[in-house]
Amino acid sequence: MQASEQFFEVKVVEKSHRGTGVVFLTLARPDGAALPPFTAGAHIQLRLPDGLLRQYSLCGDPARSDSYRLAILASRRSRGGGSYIRDSLQPGDRVLISAPRNDFPLAERRGPSLLLAGGIGITPLLAMALALKARDREFRLHYLGRPATLSAFAEQPEFRALEQHIALHFPRAAAGESDQRAVLARVLADGQRRHGRFSLYYCGSPAFMQNVRDLCASCAIPAGDCFCESFTPVAVRGEGAFEVEIFSTGEVIPVPADLSIAEALNQAGVEVEISCGLGICGACQAGIKAGLPDHRDEYLSAAEKEANHKIMLCCSRARSARLVIDL
Repeated sequence: MQASEQFFEVKVVEKSHRGTGVVFLTLARPDGAALPPFTAGAHIQLRLPDGLLRQYSLCGDPARSDSYRLAILASRRSRGGGSYIRDSLQPGDRVLISAPRNDFPLAERRGPSLLLAGGIGITPLLAMALALKARDREFRLHYLGRPATLSAFAEQPEFRALEQHIALHFPRAAAGESDQRAVLARVLADGQRRHGRFSLYYCGSPAFMQNVRDLCASCAIPAGDCFCESFTPVAVRGEGAFEVEIFSTGEVIPVPADLSIAEALNQAGVEVEISCGLGICGACQAGIKAGLPDHRDEYLSAAEKEANHKIMLCCSRARSARLVIDL
């Protein structure tokens, strides 16, 4: 599959990493020309030297066209993208990125908005908060996470511009998920008391997302008022290896246990568009000519999965030794 998005070159004009696990990058065109515009909630794809494509939300002000701002979690468990950016990428280096794409836009509606950020999930919500502030709309951004992550953001201009609109919560580490759930329950209940109905935007870890979904259901918050984006790609853990054959060329590419199909193809020079990385947007969809897939996406319907004519390359795998796919 040839990616539909066109990549272009940008320069790293600023990099900030204070040992908190979060790396901030400012990217601009080498000639200083304007970058493609973006809307709050958008992301770009960054092509790394080893061929991997990584998706990162834009956390800067959508009103600016001279630069893009990224906040990247580079933990010790990083699968390559974050560790390379942390250890090797330097100011002055040039990288390829895609134009912005938005699968998590602000809804065109009036009334108050509640933004819930779990850890590094604050990234797209910062851009949303800046856009809401520029529109003079009522909103509140709640951050739940580690103080170390928060301290990294607290030094950034986007955060400082929004300080009066941000509420900070640090659930007790010993209590874990249960304490996080209690904090979220209080925040949502307070929002209902104050506003009755509001637009809810949330982003964070899988556990954080599930807590918010469960609480919204129990509080009878209308599903149409809730908008979310997961910030954690589907993990590949101890899977079996298999092969993928490209139907049009006959090329056979091994997919090792620790890579997704999309990652293996990109490393082999077969470019695959990865957008959400979670199996929910359909950008990496391919046809199946032979073999048995192991569907792990949330994009295909049950009937489509049963038919086995399509597969999402970012997250699904194979139950057979080889899959023949149509790109």
